[in-house]
Amino acid sequence: MTALVRAQLVGLHTLRSTYVVPFAVVAIAAAIAGFGLSDAGTPGMTTPGELREAVIAGAGIIGAVALSIFAAMRVAGEYRHDTITLRVLASPRRARVLSAELLTYAALGLAVGAMALGTTLAIAQPQLADKDLSLGLSAGLVGGFLLAVVLFTLIGVVAGVITRSQPAAVVAVIGTFFAEKLVGIVSGAVTPYLPYGLLNPLLGLDGATISRGTAAVSLAAITAALAALAYLLLSRRDVT
Repeated sequence: MTALVRAQLVGLHTLRSTYVVPFAVVAIAAAIAGFGLSDAGTPGMTTPGELREAVIAGAGIIGAVALSIFAAMRVAGEYRHDTITLRVLASPRRARVLSAELLTYAALGLAVGAMALGTTLAIAQPQLADKDLSLGLSAGLVGGFLLAVVLFTLIGVVAGVITRSQPAAVVAVIGTFFAEKLVGIVSGAVTPYLPYGLLNPLLGLDGATISRGTAAVSLAAITAALAALAYLLLSRRDVT
């Protein structure tokens, strides 16, 4: 497993996008925080929930979606360029190949999420302290933020394995958002338990209708179910 993870890291190291995407995520999150807090203290921007909308939400949503798409593109690209064939020849136990991918991208999601959150807070906290305002941060909120980014990154990985096509994987990740909106028209009670809807409680945003703990369990269950499907398909389908 160590060798497989190392091979994944070497593959990521050779891609320019591995450096561009994290930098872009952190930069965009920082810009959103800086501009979003320019009106802090004015009506509608005073409570912790309202302030988190401008700070935590930006970093969390950008990080989750961008890394999910990056992971989907990277993993599906192995089928496009046929490098997956070499991986499974080197490790015929295909479940280990997918496990290595999940571990590698989980670590990437955690690292980038932590950098985005840290940079955002470094910008936000001095501005808010000057105005006697607070984001109402807690260990649960930080944990929910990081969990959201990591799990969405893993969803991107399994989307790449399941679809085996870069365009299809990206459509699956982005299309889920619009699909949730359509589901919401039919049954609004369901959408809080769907991936994008679960971001609200995990990021501590106002309007969340379920608890952070329930959201964490729900998103973890969705990710686990998709991963199980990816394991099944990878083990039974020809890779070419």
